[in-house]
Amino acid sequence: ADEIGDAAKKLGDVSYAFAKEVDWKNGIFLQAPGKFAPLEALKAIDKMIVMGASADPKLLAAAADAHHKAIGSISGPNGVTSRADWDSVNAALGRVIASVPESQVMDVYNSVSAITDP
Repeated sequence: ADEIGDAAKKLGDVSYAFAKEVDWKNGIFLQAPGKFAPLEALKAIDKMIVMGASADPKLLAAAADAHHKAIGSISGPNGVTSRADWDSVNAALGRVIASVPESQVMDVYNSVSAITDP
C-alpha cells in the first residue's frame, strides 16, 4: 500500500468503532454546525469549489466511486458502511486532498472553522 493508504488504515483503526456508535440517521446532521451565517457558509462553499476544481479529476472520480461503493455496504441500525469501504473512502479522500495545493486545503479548513462551533 502507499503512504496515504497506510494512513487511512490507521485512521480507520481509531475511528471506525466510534463511527459505528453514531446514529447517522439522526436529523441533527441536517442542521448547520453552529450559528448559521449564510455569507460565511457561501465563502466556505466557494473555497471547497476552488479546491475541487484544482483536484486531479481521476482522483475525484475514484473518490466518488469509493463513496458509491460504501453507500452500497451500509448496514446496521446506525447506517454505517463496512470497515473496508470506510478505509477506502478515507484513502480516496486523502489522495484527492493531497493532489491540491496545501494553501487551498487550509483555505477550506479555515473557512469551515469560521462557521463551526468549537
